[in-house]
Amino acid sequence: MVLDEFVRSLTKKTPTFSRSNIRVRRNKSNHVRVVIMIVMLAVGSITYYNINMRSKDIMAMYIINGSDKDIGSQASPRHSWPGKPIESLGAPLVQIGHSFVEEASLVDINKACPTSMKINASNDHLPYSELLRFEEIRSVLKFWYEFNCPQKTSCTFRSIGQHLLHHAIKQNQTLLTVQVGAMDGISNDPMYEMFVLHREGTTKVAGRKSFTDLRNWLPVIIEPVPQNYQAMIETYTGISKTNSLGCAVPINAAVSYDASKTSCPFCRVNTAEDAPALCKELPDWMKLQIGTLDCAHSERFFNRHFDLCVLQDPLPCSSITNLLSENSIPSQDIAILQIDIEGYEYILLDGFLKEIPEDRLPPIIHFEKKVMIDQDKKNPLKEGSNTRMEMATKLLEEKGYLFIDEGEDILAIRF
Repeated sequence: MVLDEFVRSLTKKTPTFSRSNIRVRRNKSNHVRVVIMIVMLAVGSITYYNINMRSKDIMAMYIINGSDKDIGSQASPRHSWPGKPIESLGAPLVQIGHSFVEEASLVDINKACPTSMKINASNDHLPYSELLRFEEIRSVLKFWYEFNCPQKTSCTFRSIGQHLLHHAIKQNQTLLTVQVGAMDGISNDPMYEMFVLHREGTTKVAGRKSFTDLRNWLPVIIEPVPQNYQAMIETYTGISKTNSLGCAVPINAAVSYDASKTSCPFCRVNTAEDAPALCKELPDWMKLQIGTLDCAHSERFFNRHFDLCVLQDPLPCSSITNLLSENSIPSQDIAILQIDIEGYEYILLDGFLKEIPEDRLPPIIHFEKKVMIDQDKKNPLKEGSNTRMEMATKLLEEKGYLFIDEGEDILAIRF
């Protein structure tokens, strides 16, 4: 009916009772109706094709080895901690007719991944220079959230990271991640669990699979402790050989947002050969993990053994943006930021969120909360102020992040 009225309005003329005129009007009306129907069918077909193909691209990431389940599910997390419950996103997962198409961000692979570096020396291929677009990341993230959260147990950091990498592989693009506090690159390392998952000589966890080709992953790994840094180099050199990692960018420095300093005092356990016997007897996790810019925390932790076993070394330090820039990596294209810096997370987040434009903040930030909570109990900040955890979550909430509580860690996502 609507089409008929529209056609009549187009062909309407001064009334006439001539039979020949009536015949002409009918022919014109039929012609106009046919043309309009052809145009409508063409537009409908194109729109359906775009939606269908876009849905297939996103859905392909959820059909891994014939399964739509997470690769290695964990216990069901609690959501939007400590904020309000996460409501429906309220926006279509696939949007047609964007006002603009985001231009691809490029990284100079030859500068970022010099073959003189041990990790990259044995590689016969490098990552793609084109980074995964934020528009693509947000589309995958929205679809992943609706598909996995909050009802399903696969709403985890590992799950979203794996799906983003699958999407990067499909698009022939590169997933850029930054890890602050990478330690040796394997011990309690969520990035290792996410993409590598197991190594020879360890027990495989049921349901988990590893990526055999990690060319589409570009990890920037920041670790200040010299011994850990060297161990991290060995770990990633091995990954480059066994899992075809094309490149990794290791940085031996601490992250600091004190602009007046290029060198920061860093407290770590003395692990030298001539270290006192008592220090050598400390458990490995204490010797390797308890390194921090917060030397006051280290002193409280080690108590009477602080002066005997803890070294206060000056280490190079700078902001994340500066450290990445020095290594030819764009700081405004980070897909995933992983932070584990022994209770210093809230200070890092405060500086980082100020130096990155709001529309270029990482869609995914994952950080440890355990040590901050412990410090809040044992050494609270000045009376009347927020706790360390409250400060960290408030900073992220103000930027539009939602939270998923993973026990000792927090997964913050932003659409």
